[in-house]
Amino acid sequence: SLIISAFAPVYDVRRTLTPQLRLDRGETSLILIDLGRGKNRLGASCFTQVMQMTGDQVADADSAEDLKAFFAAIQQLNQQGQILAYHDRSDGGLFATLAEMAFASRCGLAVNLDILTLDQGEAADQGDAKNWAAQISARRNDASLRALFNEELGAVIQVRHEARSEVMDVSRQFNLGACSHIIGKPNQSGQIEFSRDAKVIYSESRVHLQQLWSNTSWQIARMRDNPDCADAEYA
Repeated sequence: SLIISAFAPVYDVRRTLTPQLRLDRGETSLILIDLGRGKNRLGASCFTQVMQMTGDQVADADSAEDLKAFFAAIQQLNQQGQILAYHDRSDGGLFATLAEMAFASRCGLAVNLDILTLDQGEAADQGDAKNWAAQISARRNDASLRALFNEELGAVIQVRHEARSEVMDVSRQFNLGACSHIIGKPNQSGQIEFSRDAKVIYSESRVHLQQLWSNTSWQIARMRDNPDCADAEYA
């Protein structure tokens, strides 16, 4: 493996982007910039490891130009003050990215997966006509898992609702319009919800998911520190 460390000057720390969603800027939207351009390759991802699989198609940087354009677009949007929060996707996938943004902000999320699970081949399905509905359902479920857990390059940004058109214009300016998708928004319900085809397909409280996310650190802290203090912090 190769580890590269780098340093760069920060001229204004107030423009630093973090995963913490802003809940004080009115209605906002979440935009996924997918540099994998819909390939959603799962090979060697955290998901496949947990499922005791390997996979043969791994996430990759297929276009150096896309990566360069992505950096330039984020810098321009940041300079314009358009990005309220930012988190990369390539460590755990979209589900982990969105959950960690919700954890940092202690809020819920409403996410729509429709645009990320489109399959142009569905209409031309050549399988058994009697099982067509079941085949499509299984394919949609597979597409949802791929959308949520692939670790392709990309990021989620939070923008003001009224600035969505301006942000998408910048994305198109850098030839990233086709892979930039408005996917959801924060909510105050405390639930992290994913919907597809006008139905909620997954819903869980932010508190429960954050406890699962913190479980390993909690167990280590119980052994290393005062268990009562670790338990109190976890609760």
